[in-house]
Amino acid sequence: MNMAGKPTFWTYLIRFLMYNFVGALLPMAISLIIRYLASSPSVPGIYAPELLFFAVMISATALGDITDETEITKNSPVFQFVKGALLFGAIAVAAIYGMYQYDSIIGLGNAKFRENITEFTLILSLFLFFNKFIS
Repeated sequence: MNMAGKPTFWTYLIRFLMYNFVGALLPMAISLIIRYLASSPSVPGIYAPELLFFAVMISATALGDITDETEITKNSPVFQFVKGALLFGAIAVAAIYGMYQYDSIIGLGNAKFRENITEFTLILSLFLFFNKFIS
């Protein structure tokens, strides 16, 4: 924080790195390590929940950063678009996670769904990640 009590660039950078890379990617790193140590093959769609967690953490931290700077962003159409995209992204992530859990619990075993969900969640996560840099 600077003298005026406003967060500095370094505050945002540290928060971004800690929440998004350390916090959000930690479940995926642990999952990868456990699978490597157990010599367990990865099945299609196994990393989708971790990617969805990464996407929702990006949305949450970016929305928090935008909210911290309300006097700058309140009248800007770019920031309103970014804020809307991040909020929509968080809702989409929750819906996709619900579909993933439904498929896992009910046991539908839809192989095409499992093959495509990781790719789709990766695209959504990257979209939200790059949208974060706009904010």
